[in-house]
Amino acid sequence: MIKIIFLRAVRICGFSLIVSSAIATGLAAGKACSCCAVAPAPPSAEANRGHPLQGVVQSVLTEKQALVVKHQEIPGVMRAMTMMLRVERHVLIQVKAGDRITALLHRDDNGVWYLEDVMVQEN
Repeated sequence: MIKIIFLRAVRICGFSLIVSSAIATGLAAGKACSCCAVAPAPPSAEANRGHPLQGVVQSVLTEKQALVVKHQEIPGVMRAMTMMLRVERHVLIQVKAGDRITALLHRDDNGVWYLEDVMVQEN
């Protein structure tokens, strides 16, 4: 028995794929790709208040108005990691590499993470 499978090219999540017609139909309906099919949930009240962050400043990026911070895990939000986080301009002169900080982590409508209420902790 010979089985004929029809292939189609589809574009999903920025990738071109060659798939069977049945899979292409599912992709077009948004059934196989949660990143494209599901609208992001509205921010929770907790997210609007910010997520408590504790970390150590690795560097101050004045030209980007940001800090590179090695932070602890933020339960339910992200694992511990080192990342660049935007801050208000006055924070750039208050902190230096090696400072332990606490802050509130927020995410704007464009998906950019930023810090508010940055406080340097005494050693």
